[in-house]
Amino acid sequence: MKICVAVGLWILLALVALGSDRSEVRTARRFIGLLQQRLLLSRQVAMAKFNSGAPVEDLKRERELLEKTLKVAGRGHELAQRVLQSQIDASKTAQRKFIAKWAGHPRFKHAPDLAREIRPKLDKLTKEMLSMMRSVLGTSVPTLRRAARRVRWPKQDVDCFSPHGRSRSGP
Repeated sequence: MKICVAVGLWILLALVALGSDRSEVRTARRFIGLLQQRLLLSRQVAMAKFNSGAPVEDLKRERELLEKTLKVAGRGHELAQRVLQSQIDASKTAQRKFIAKWAGHPRFKHAPDLAREIRPKLDKLTKEMLSMMRSVLGTSVPTLRRAARRVRWPKQDVDCFSPHGRSRSGP
């Protein structure tokens, strides 16, 4: 089963109440921008894992993130967990596509360090997303849809962020 990168967005769209104003639009755009930024880091995660040979799936890390989500999210913890789980699933799908695309190619000369460089960025974005969760709970579905339509993926990576993209060559 293919997991679309936008899964987190669509779950969010299906779960929020109706209503809209300018601050709501800004909130929706900011939140969806954070979702996108977090997913874009999937390429760097894949590079680090490609070079190290580490598996894409890290269940221990996933459990830790989801447990932190429960503590931080408060009232919207169920939605926060679903959005974060969707982000994790979409990231793993993108990572697998990147690694498959690079199969048979040499390791990257300058891959980022997963623990020191990438995870702090992921953690920061996750924290920002969770802090916005309460604001997003009241955002209307049409507002979130409009904001989600603005998401654009880098052309060189669209095949890894979309289930309909075409494969390209390696690193």
